[in-house]
Amino acid sequence: TVCSTVLIGLLLLFYRSLPAQSLASLEDMVTVNNPQLQALDLRYQAMLKKSEQVSQLPDPVVAAGVPLFRPETRLGGQVFTLGVSQMLPWKGTLQTREEVGLLEARAQYEQIDAERIDLLHSVRTAYHRLQLISEKQRLLSEFSDNYHQLRTITVNRVETGQADLADVLQLDIKLQKVAFEIDQLENKKAPFYARINEILNRPSKTNIQIDSLPDRPAALNLDLDTTIANTLPQHPMLQQLDWQIATSRKKQELNKLLRKPSFGVGLEYSWVSPRTDADPRFNGRDILIPRATATLPIDQRKYQSADQEEALKQMAAKEDKVRIINQIERLLIEYQSRYQNAMITLDFIDSQTETIRQTYELLLAGYSSNGHRFTDLIEIQNELLEFEVRKAEALIDTYIQVSAIQSLTRYP
Repeated sequence: TVCSTVLIGLLLLFYRSLPAQSLASLEDMVTVNNPQLQALDLRYQAMLKKSEQVSQLPDPVVAAGVPLFRPETRLGGQVFTLGVSQMLPWKGTLQTREEVGLLEARAQYEQIDAERIDLLHSVRTAYHRLQLISEKQRLLSEFSDNYHQLRTITVNRVETGQADLADVLQLDIKLQKVAFEIDQLENKKAPFYARINEILNRPSKTNIQIDSLPDRPAALNLDLDTTIANTLPQHPMLQQLDWQIATSRKKQELNKLLRKPSFGVGLEYSWVSPRTDADPRFNGRDILIPRATATLPIDQRKYQSADQEEALKQMAAKEDKVRIINQIERLLIEYQSRYQNAMITLDFIDSQTETIRQTYELLLAGYSSNGHRFTDLIEIQNELLEFEVRKAEALIDTYIQVSAIQSLTRYP
């Protein structure tokens, strides 16, 4: 049991000696490696290509025909007919179609930013959780040394008949529990490693060397009113809705143009064979006919329905904006409250820890000299460990809450 505790402590020391991978370096890898962001970017590029397609004129139409029963004219019989035509939409229609496509692509691009923000927050959260687990292991290893020191004192007192063997057994149980908790904490790292590696598109068991716990809490300077008024409208989720509204309005403009007539121009050529039974003037002259066509959108009901559809989409997007703003405002208040609670916890623990340490040193000195208050010594040691763990949890919580707030107020 004692050997296993020492072994775990040596392993922790070895891992800490390896160069740590900074959180900033992992964040830089998200944009490059994450397949979800890559897929969204490819969809964005595809939508840009779509806007190029819809801005082109319709394909010209070429027609050819040979009459089964040759029609005869005064100048001869028609042998072969060839025609070509081109439809021309109302002025501005093609440009408006292209603008619709570009606006749809812009809304897709905002989705990339929104997803990137969520992924970065996930990486930060998992990284900070790993920092917390490593710090708990370090604390347990440190307190294991304290238990070993106390066990040595107790064994010496047992050998001189000044202490009970049960005290030694109780410390052995404590050491076994510490070794078990360190081992259990090591196992708890796996899901966080897997989450980071999933986002970075790496094998799930790829090892990550984590920086040690920061010395001070994360700084936060948040003015809710200013943030909501100035920063919040730039959030990608809200920007995406703004672009969707702009797209819908542009579609209404396009719908107005589609109500206009479309025109077509063309040319038809007929090959005429000369007459053999007579020789009229211009005998066998071919036929060349310029043509003009127009589409007349007489039934306006489908365009009216399309206008109403886009108007409803705009109303829905505006309601979504209100919902998201309310949700983000609530989350900001929630995250700020958690941050403040963590800071209160840190202040309280800092004010109590030194007193507890002094109490432990006094009890340890007293136990070393007269063997009294062994139970109190164990209890104060446990309380000190509990305070140190709570301090680490509160410290990491400040970083997690600041990351959550940044995901709502700072955008890549």
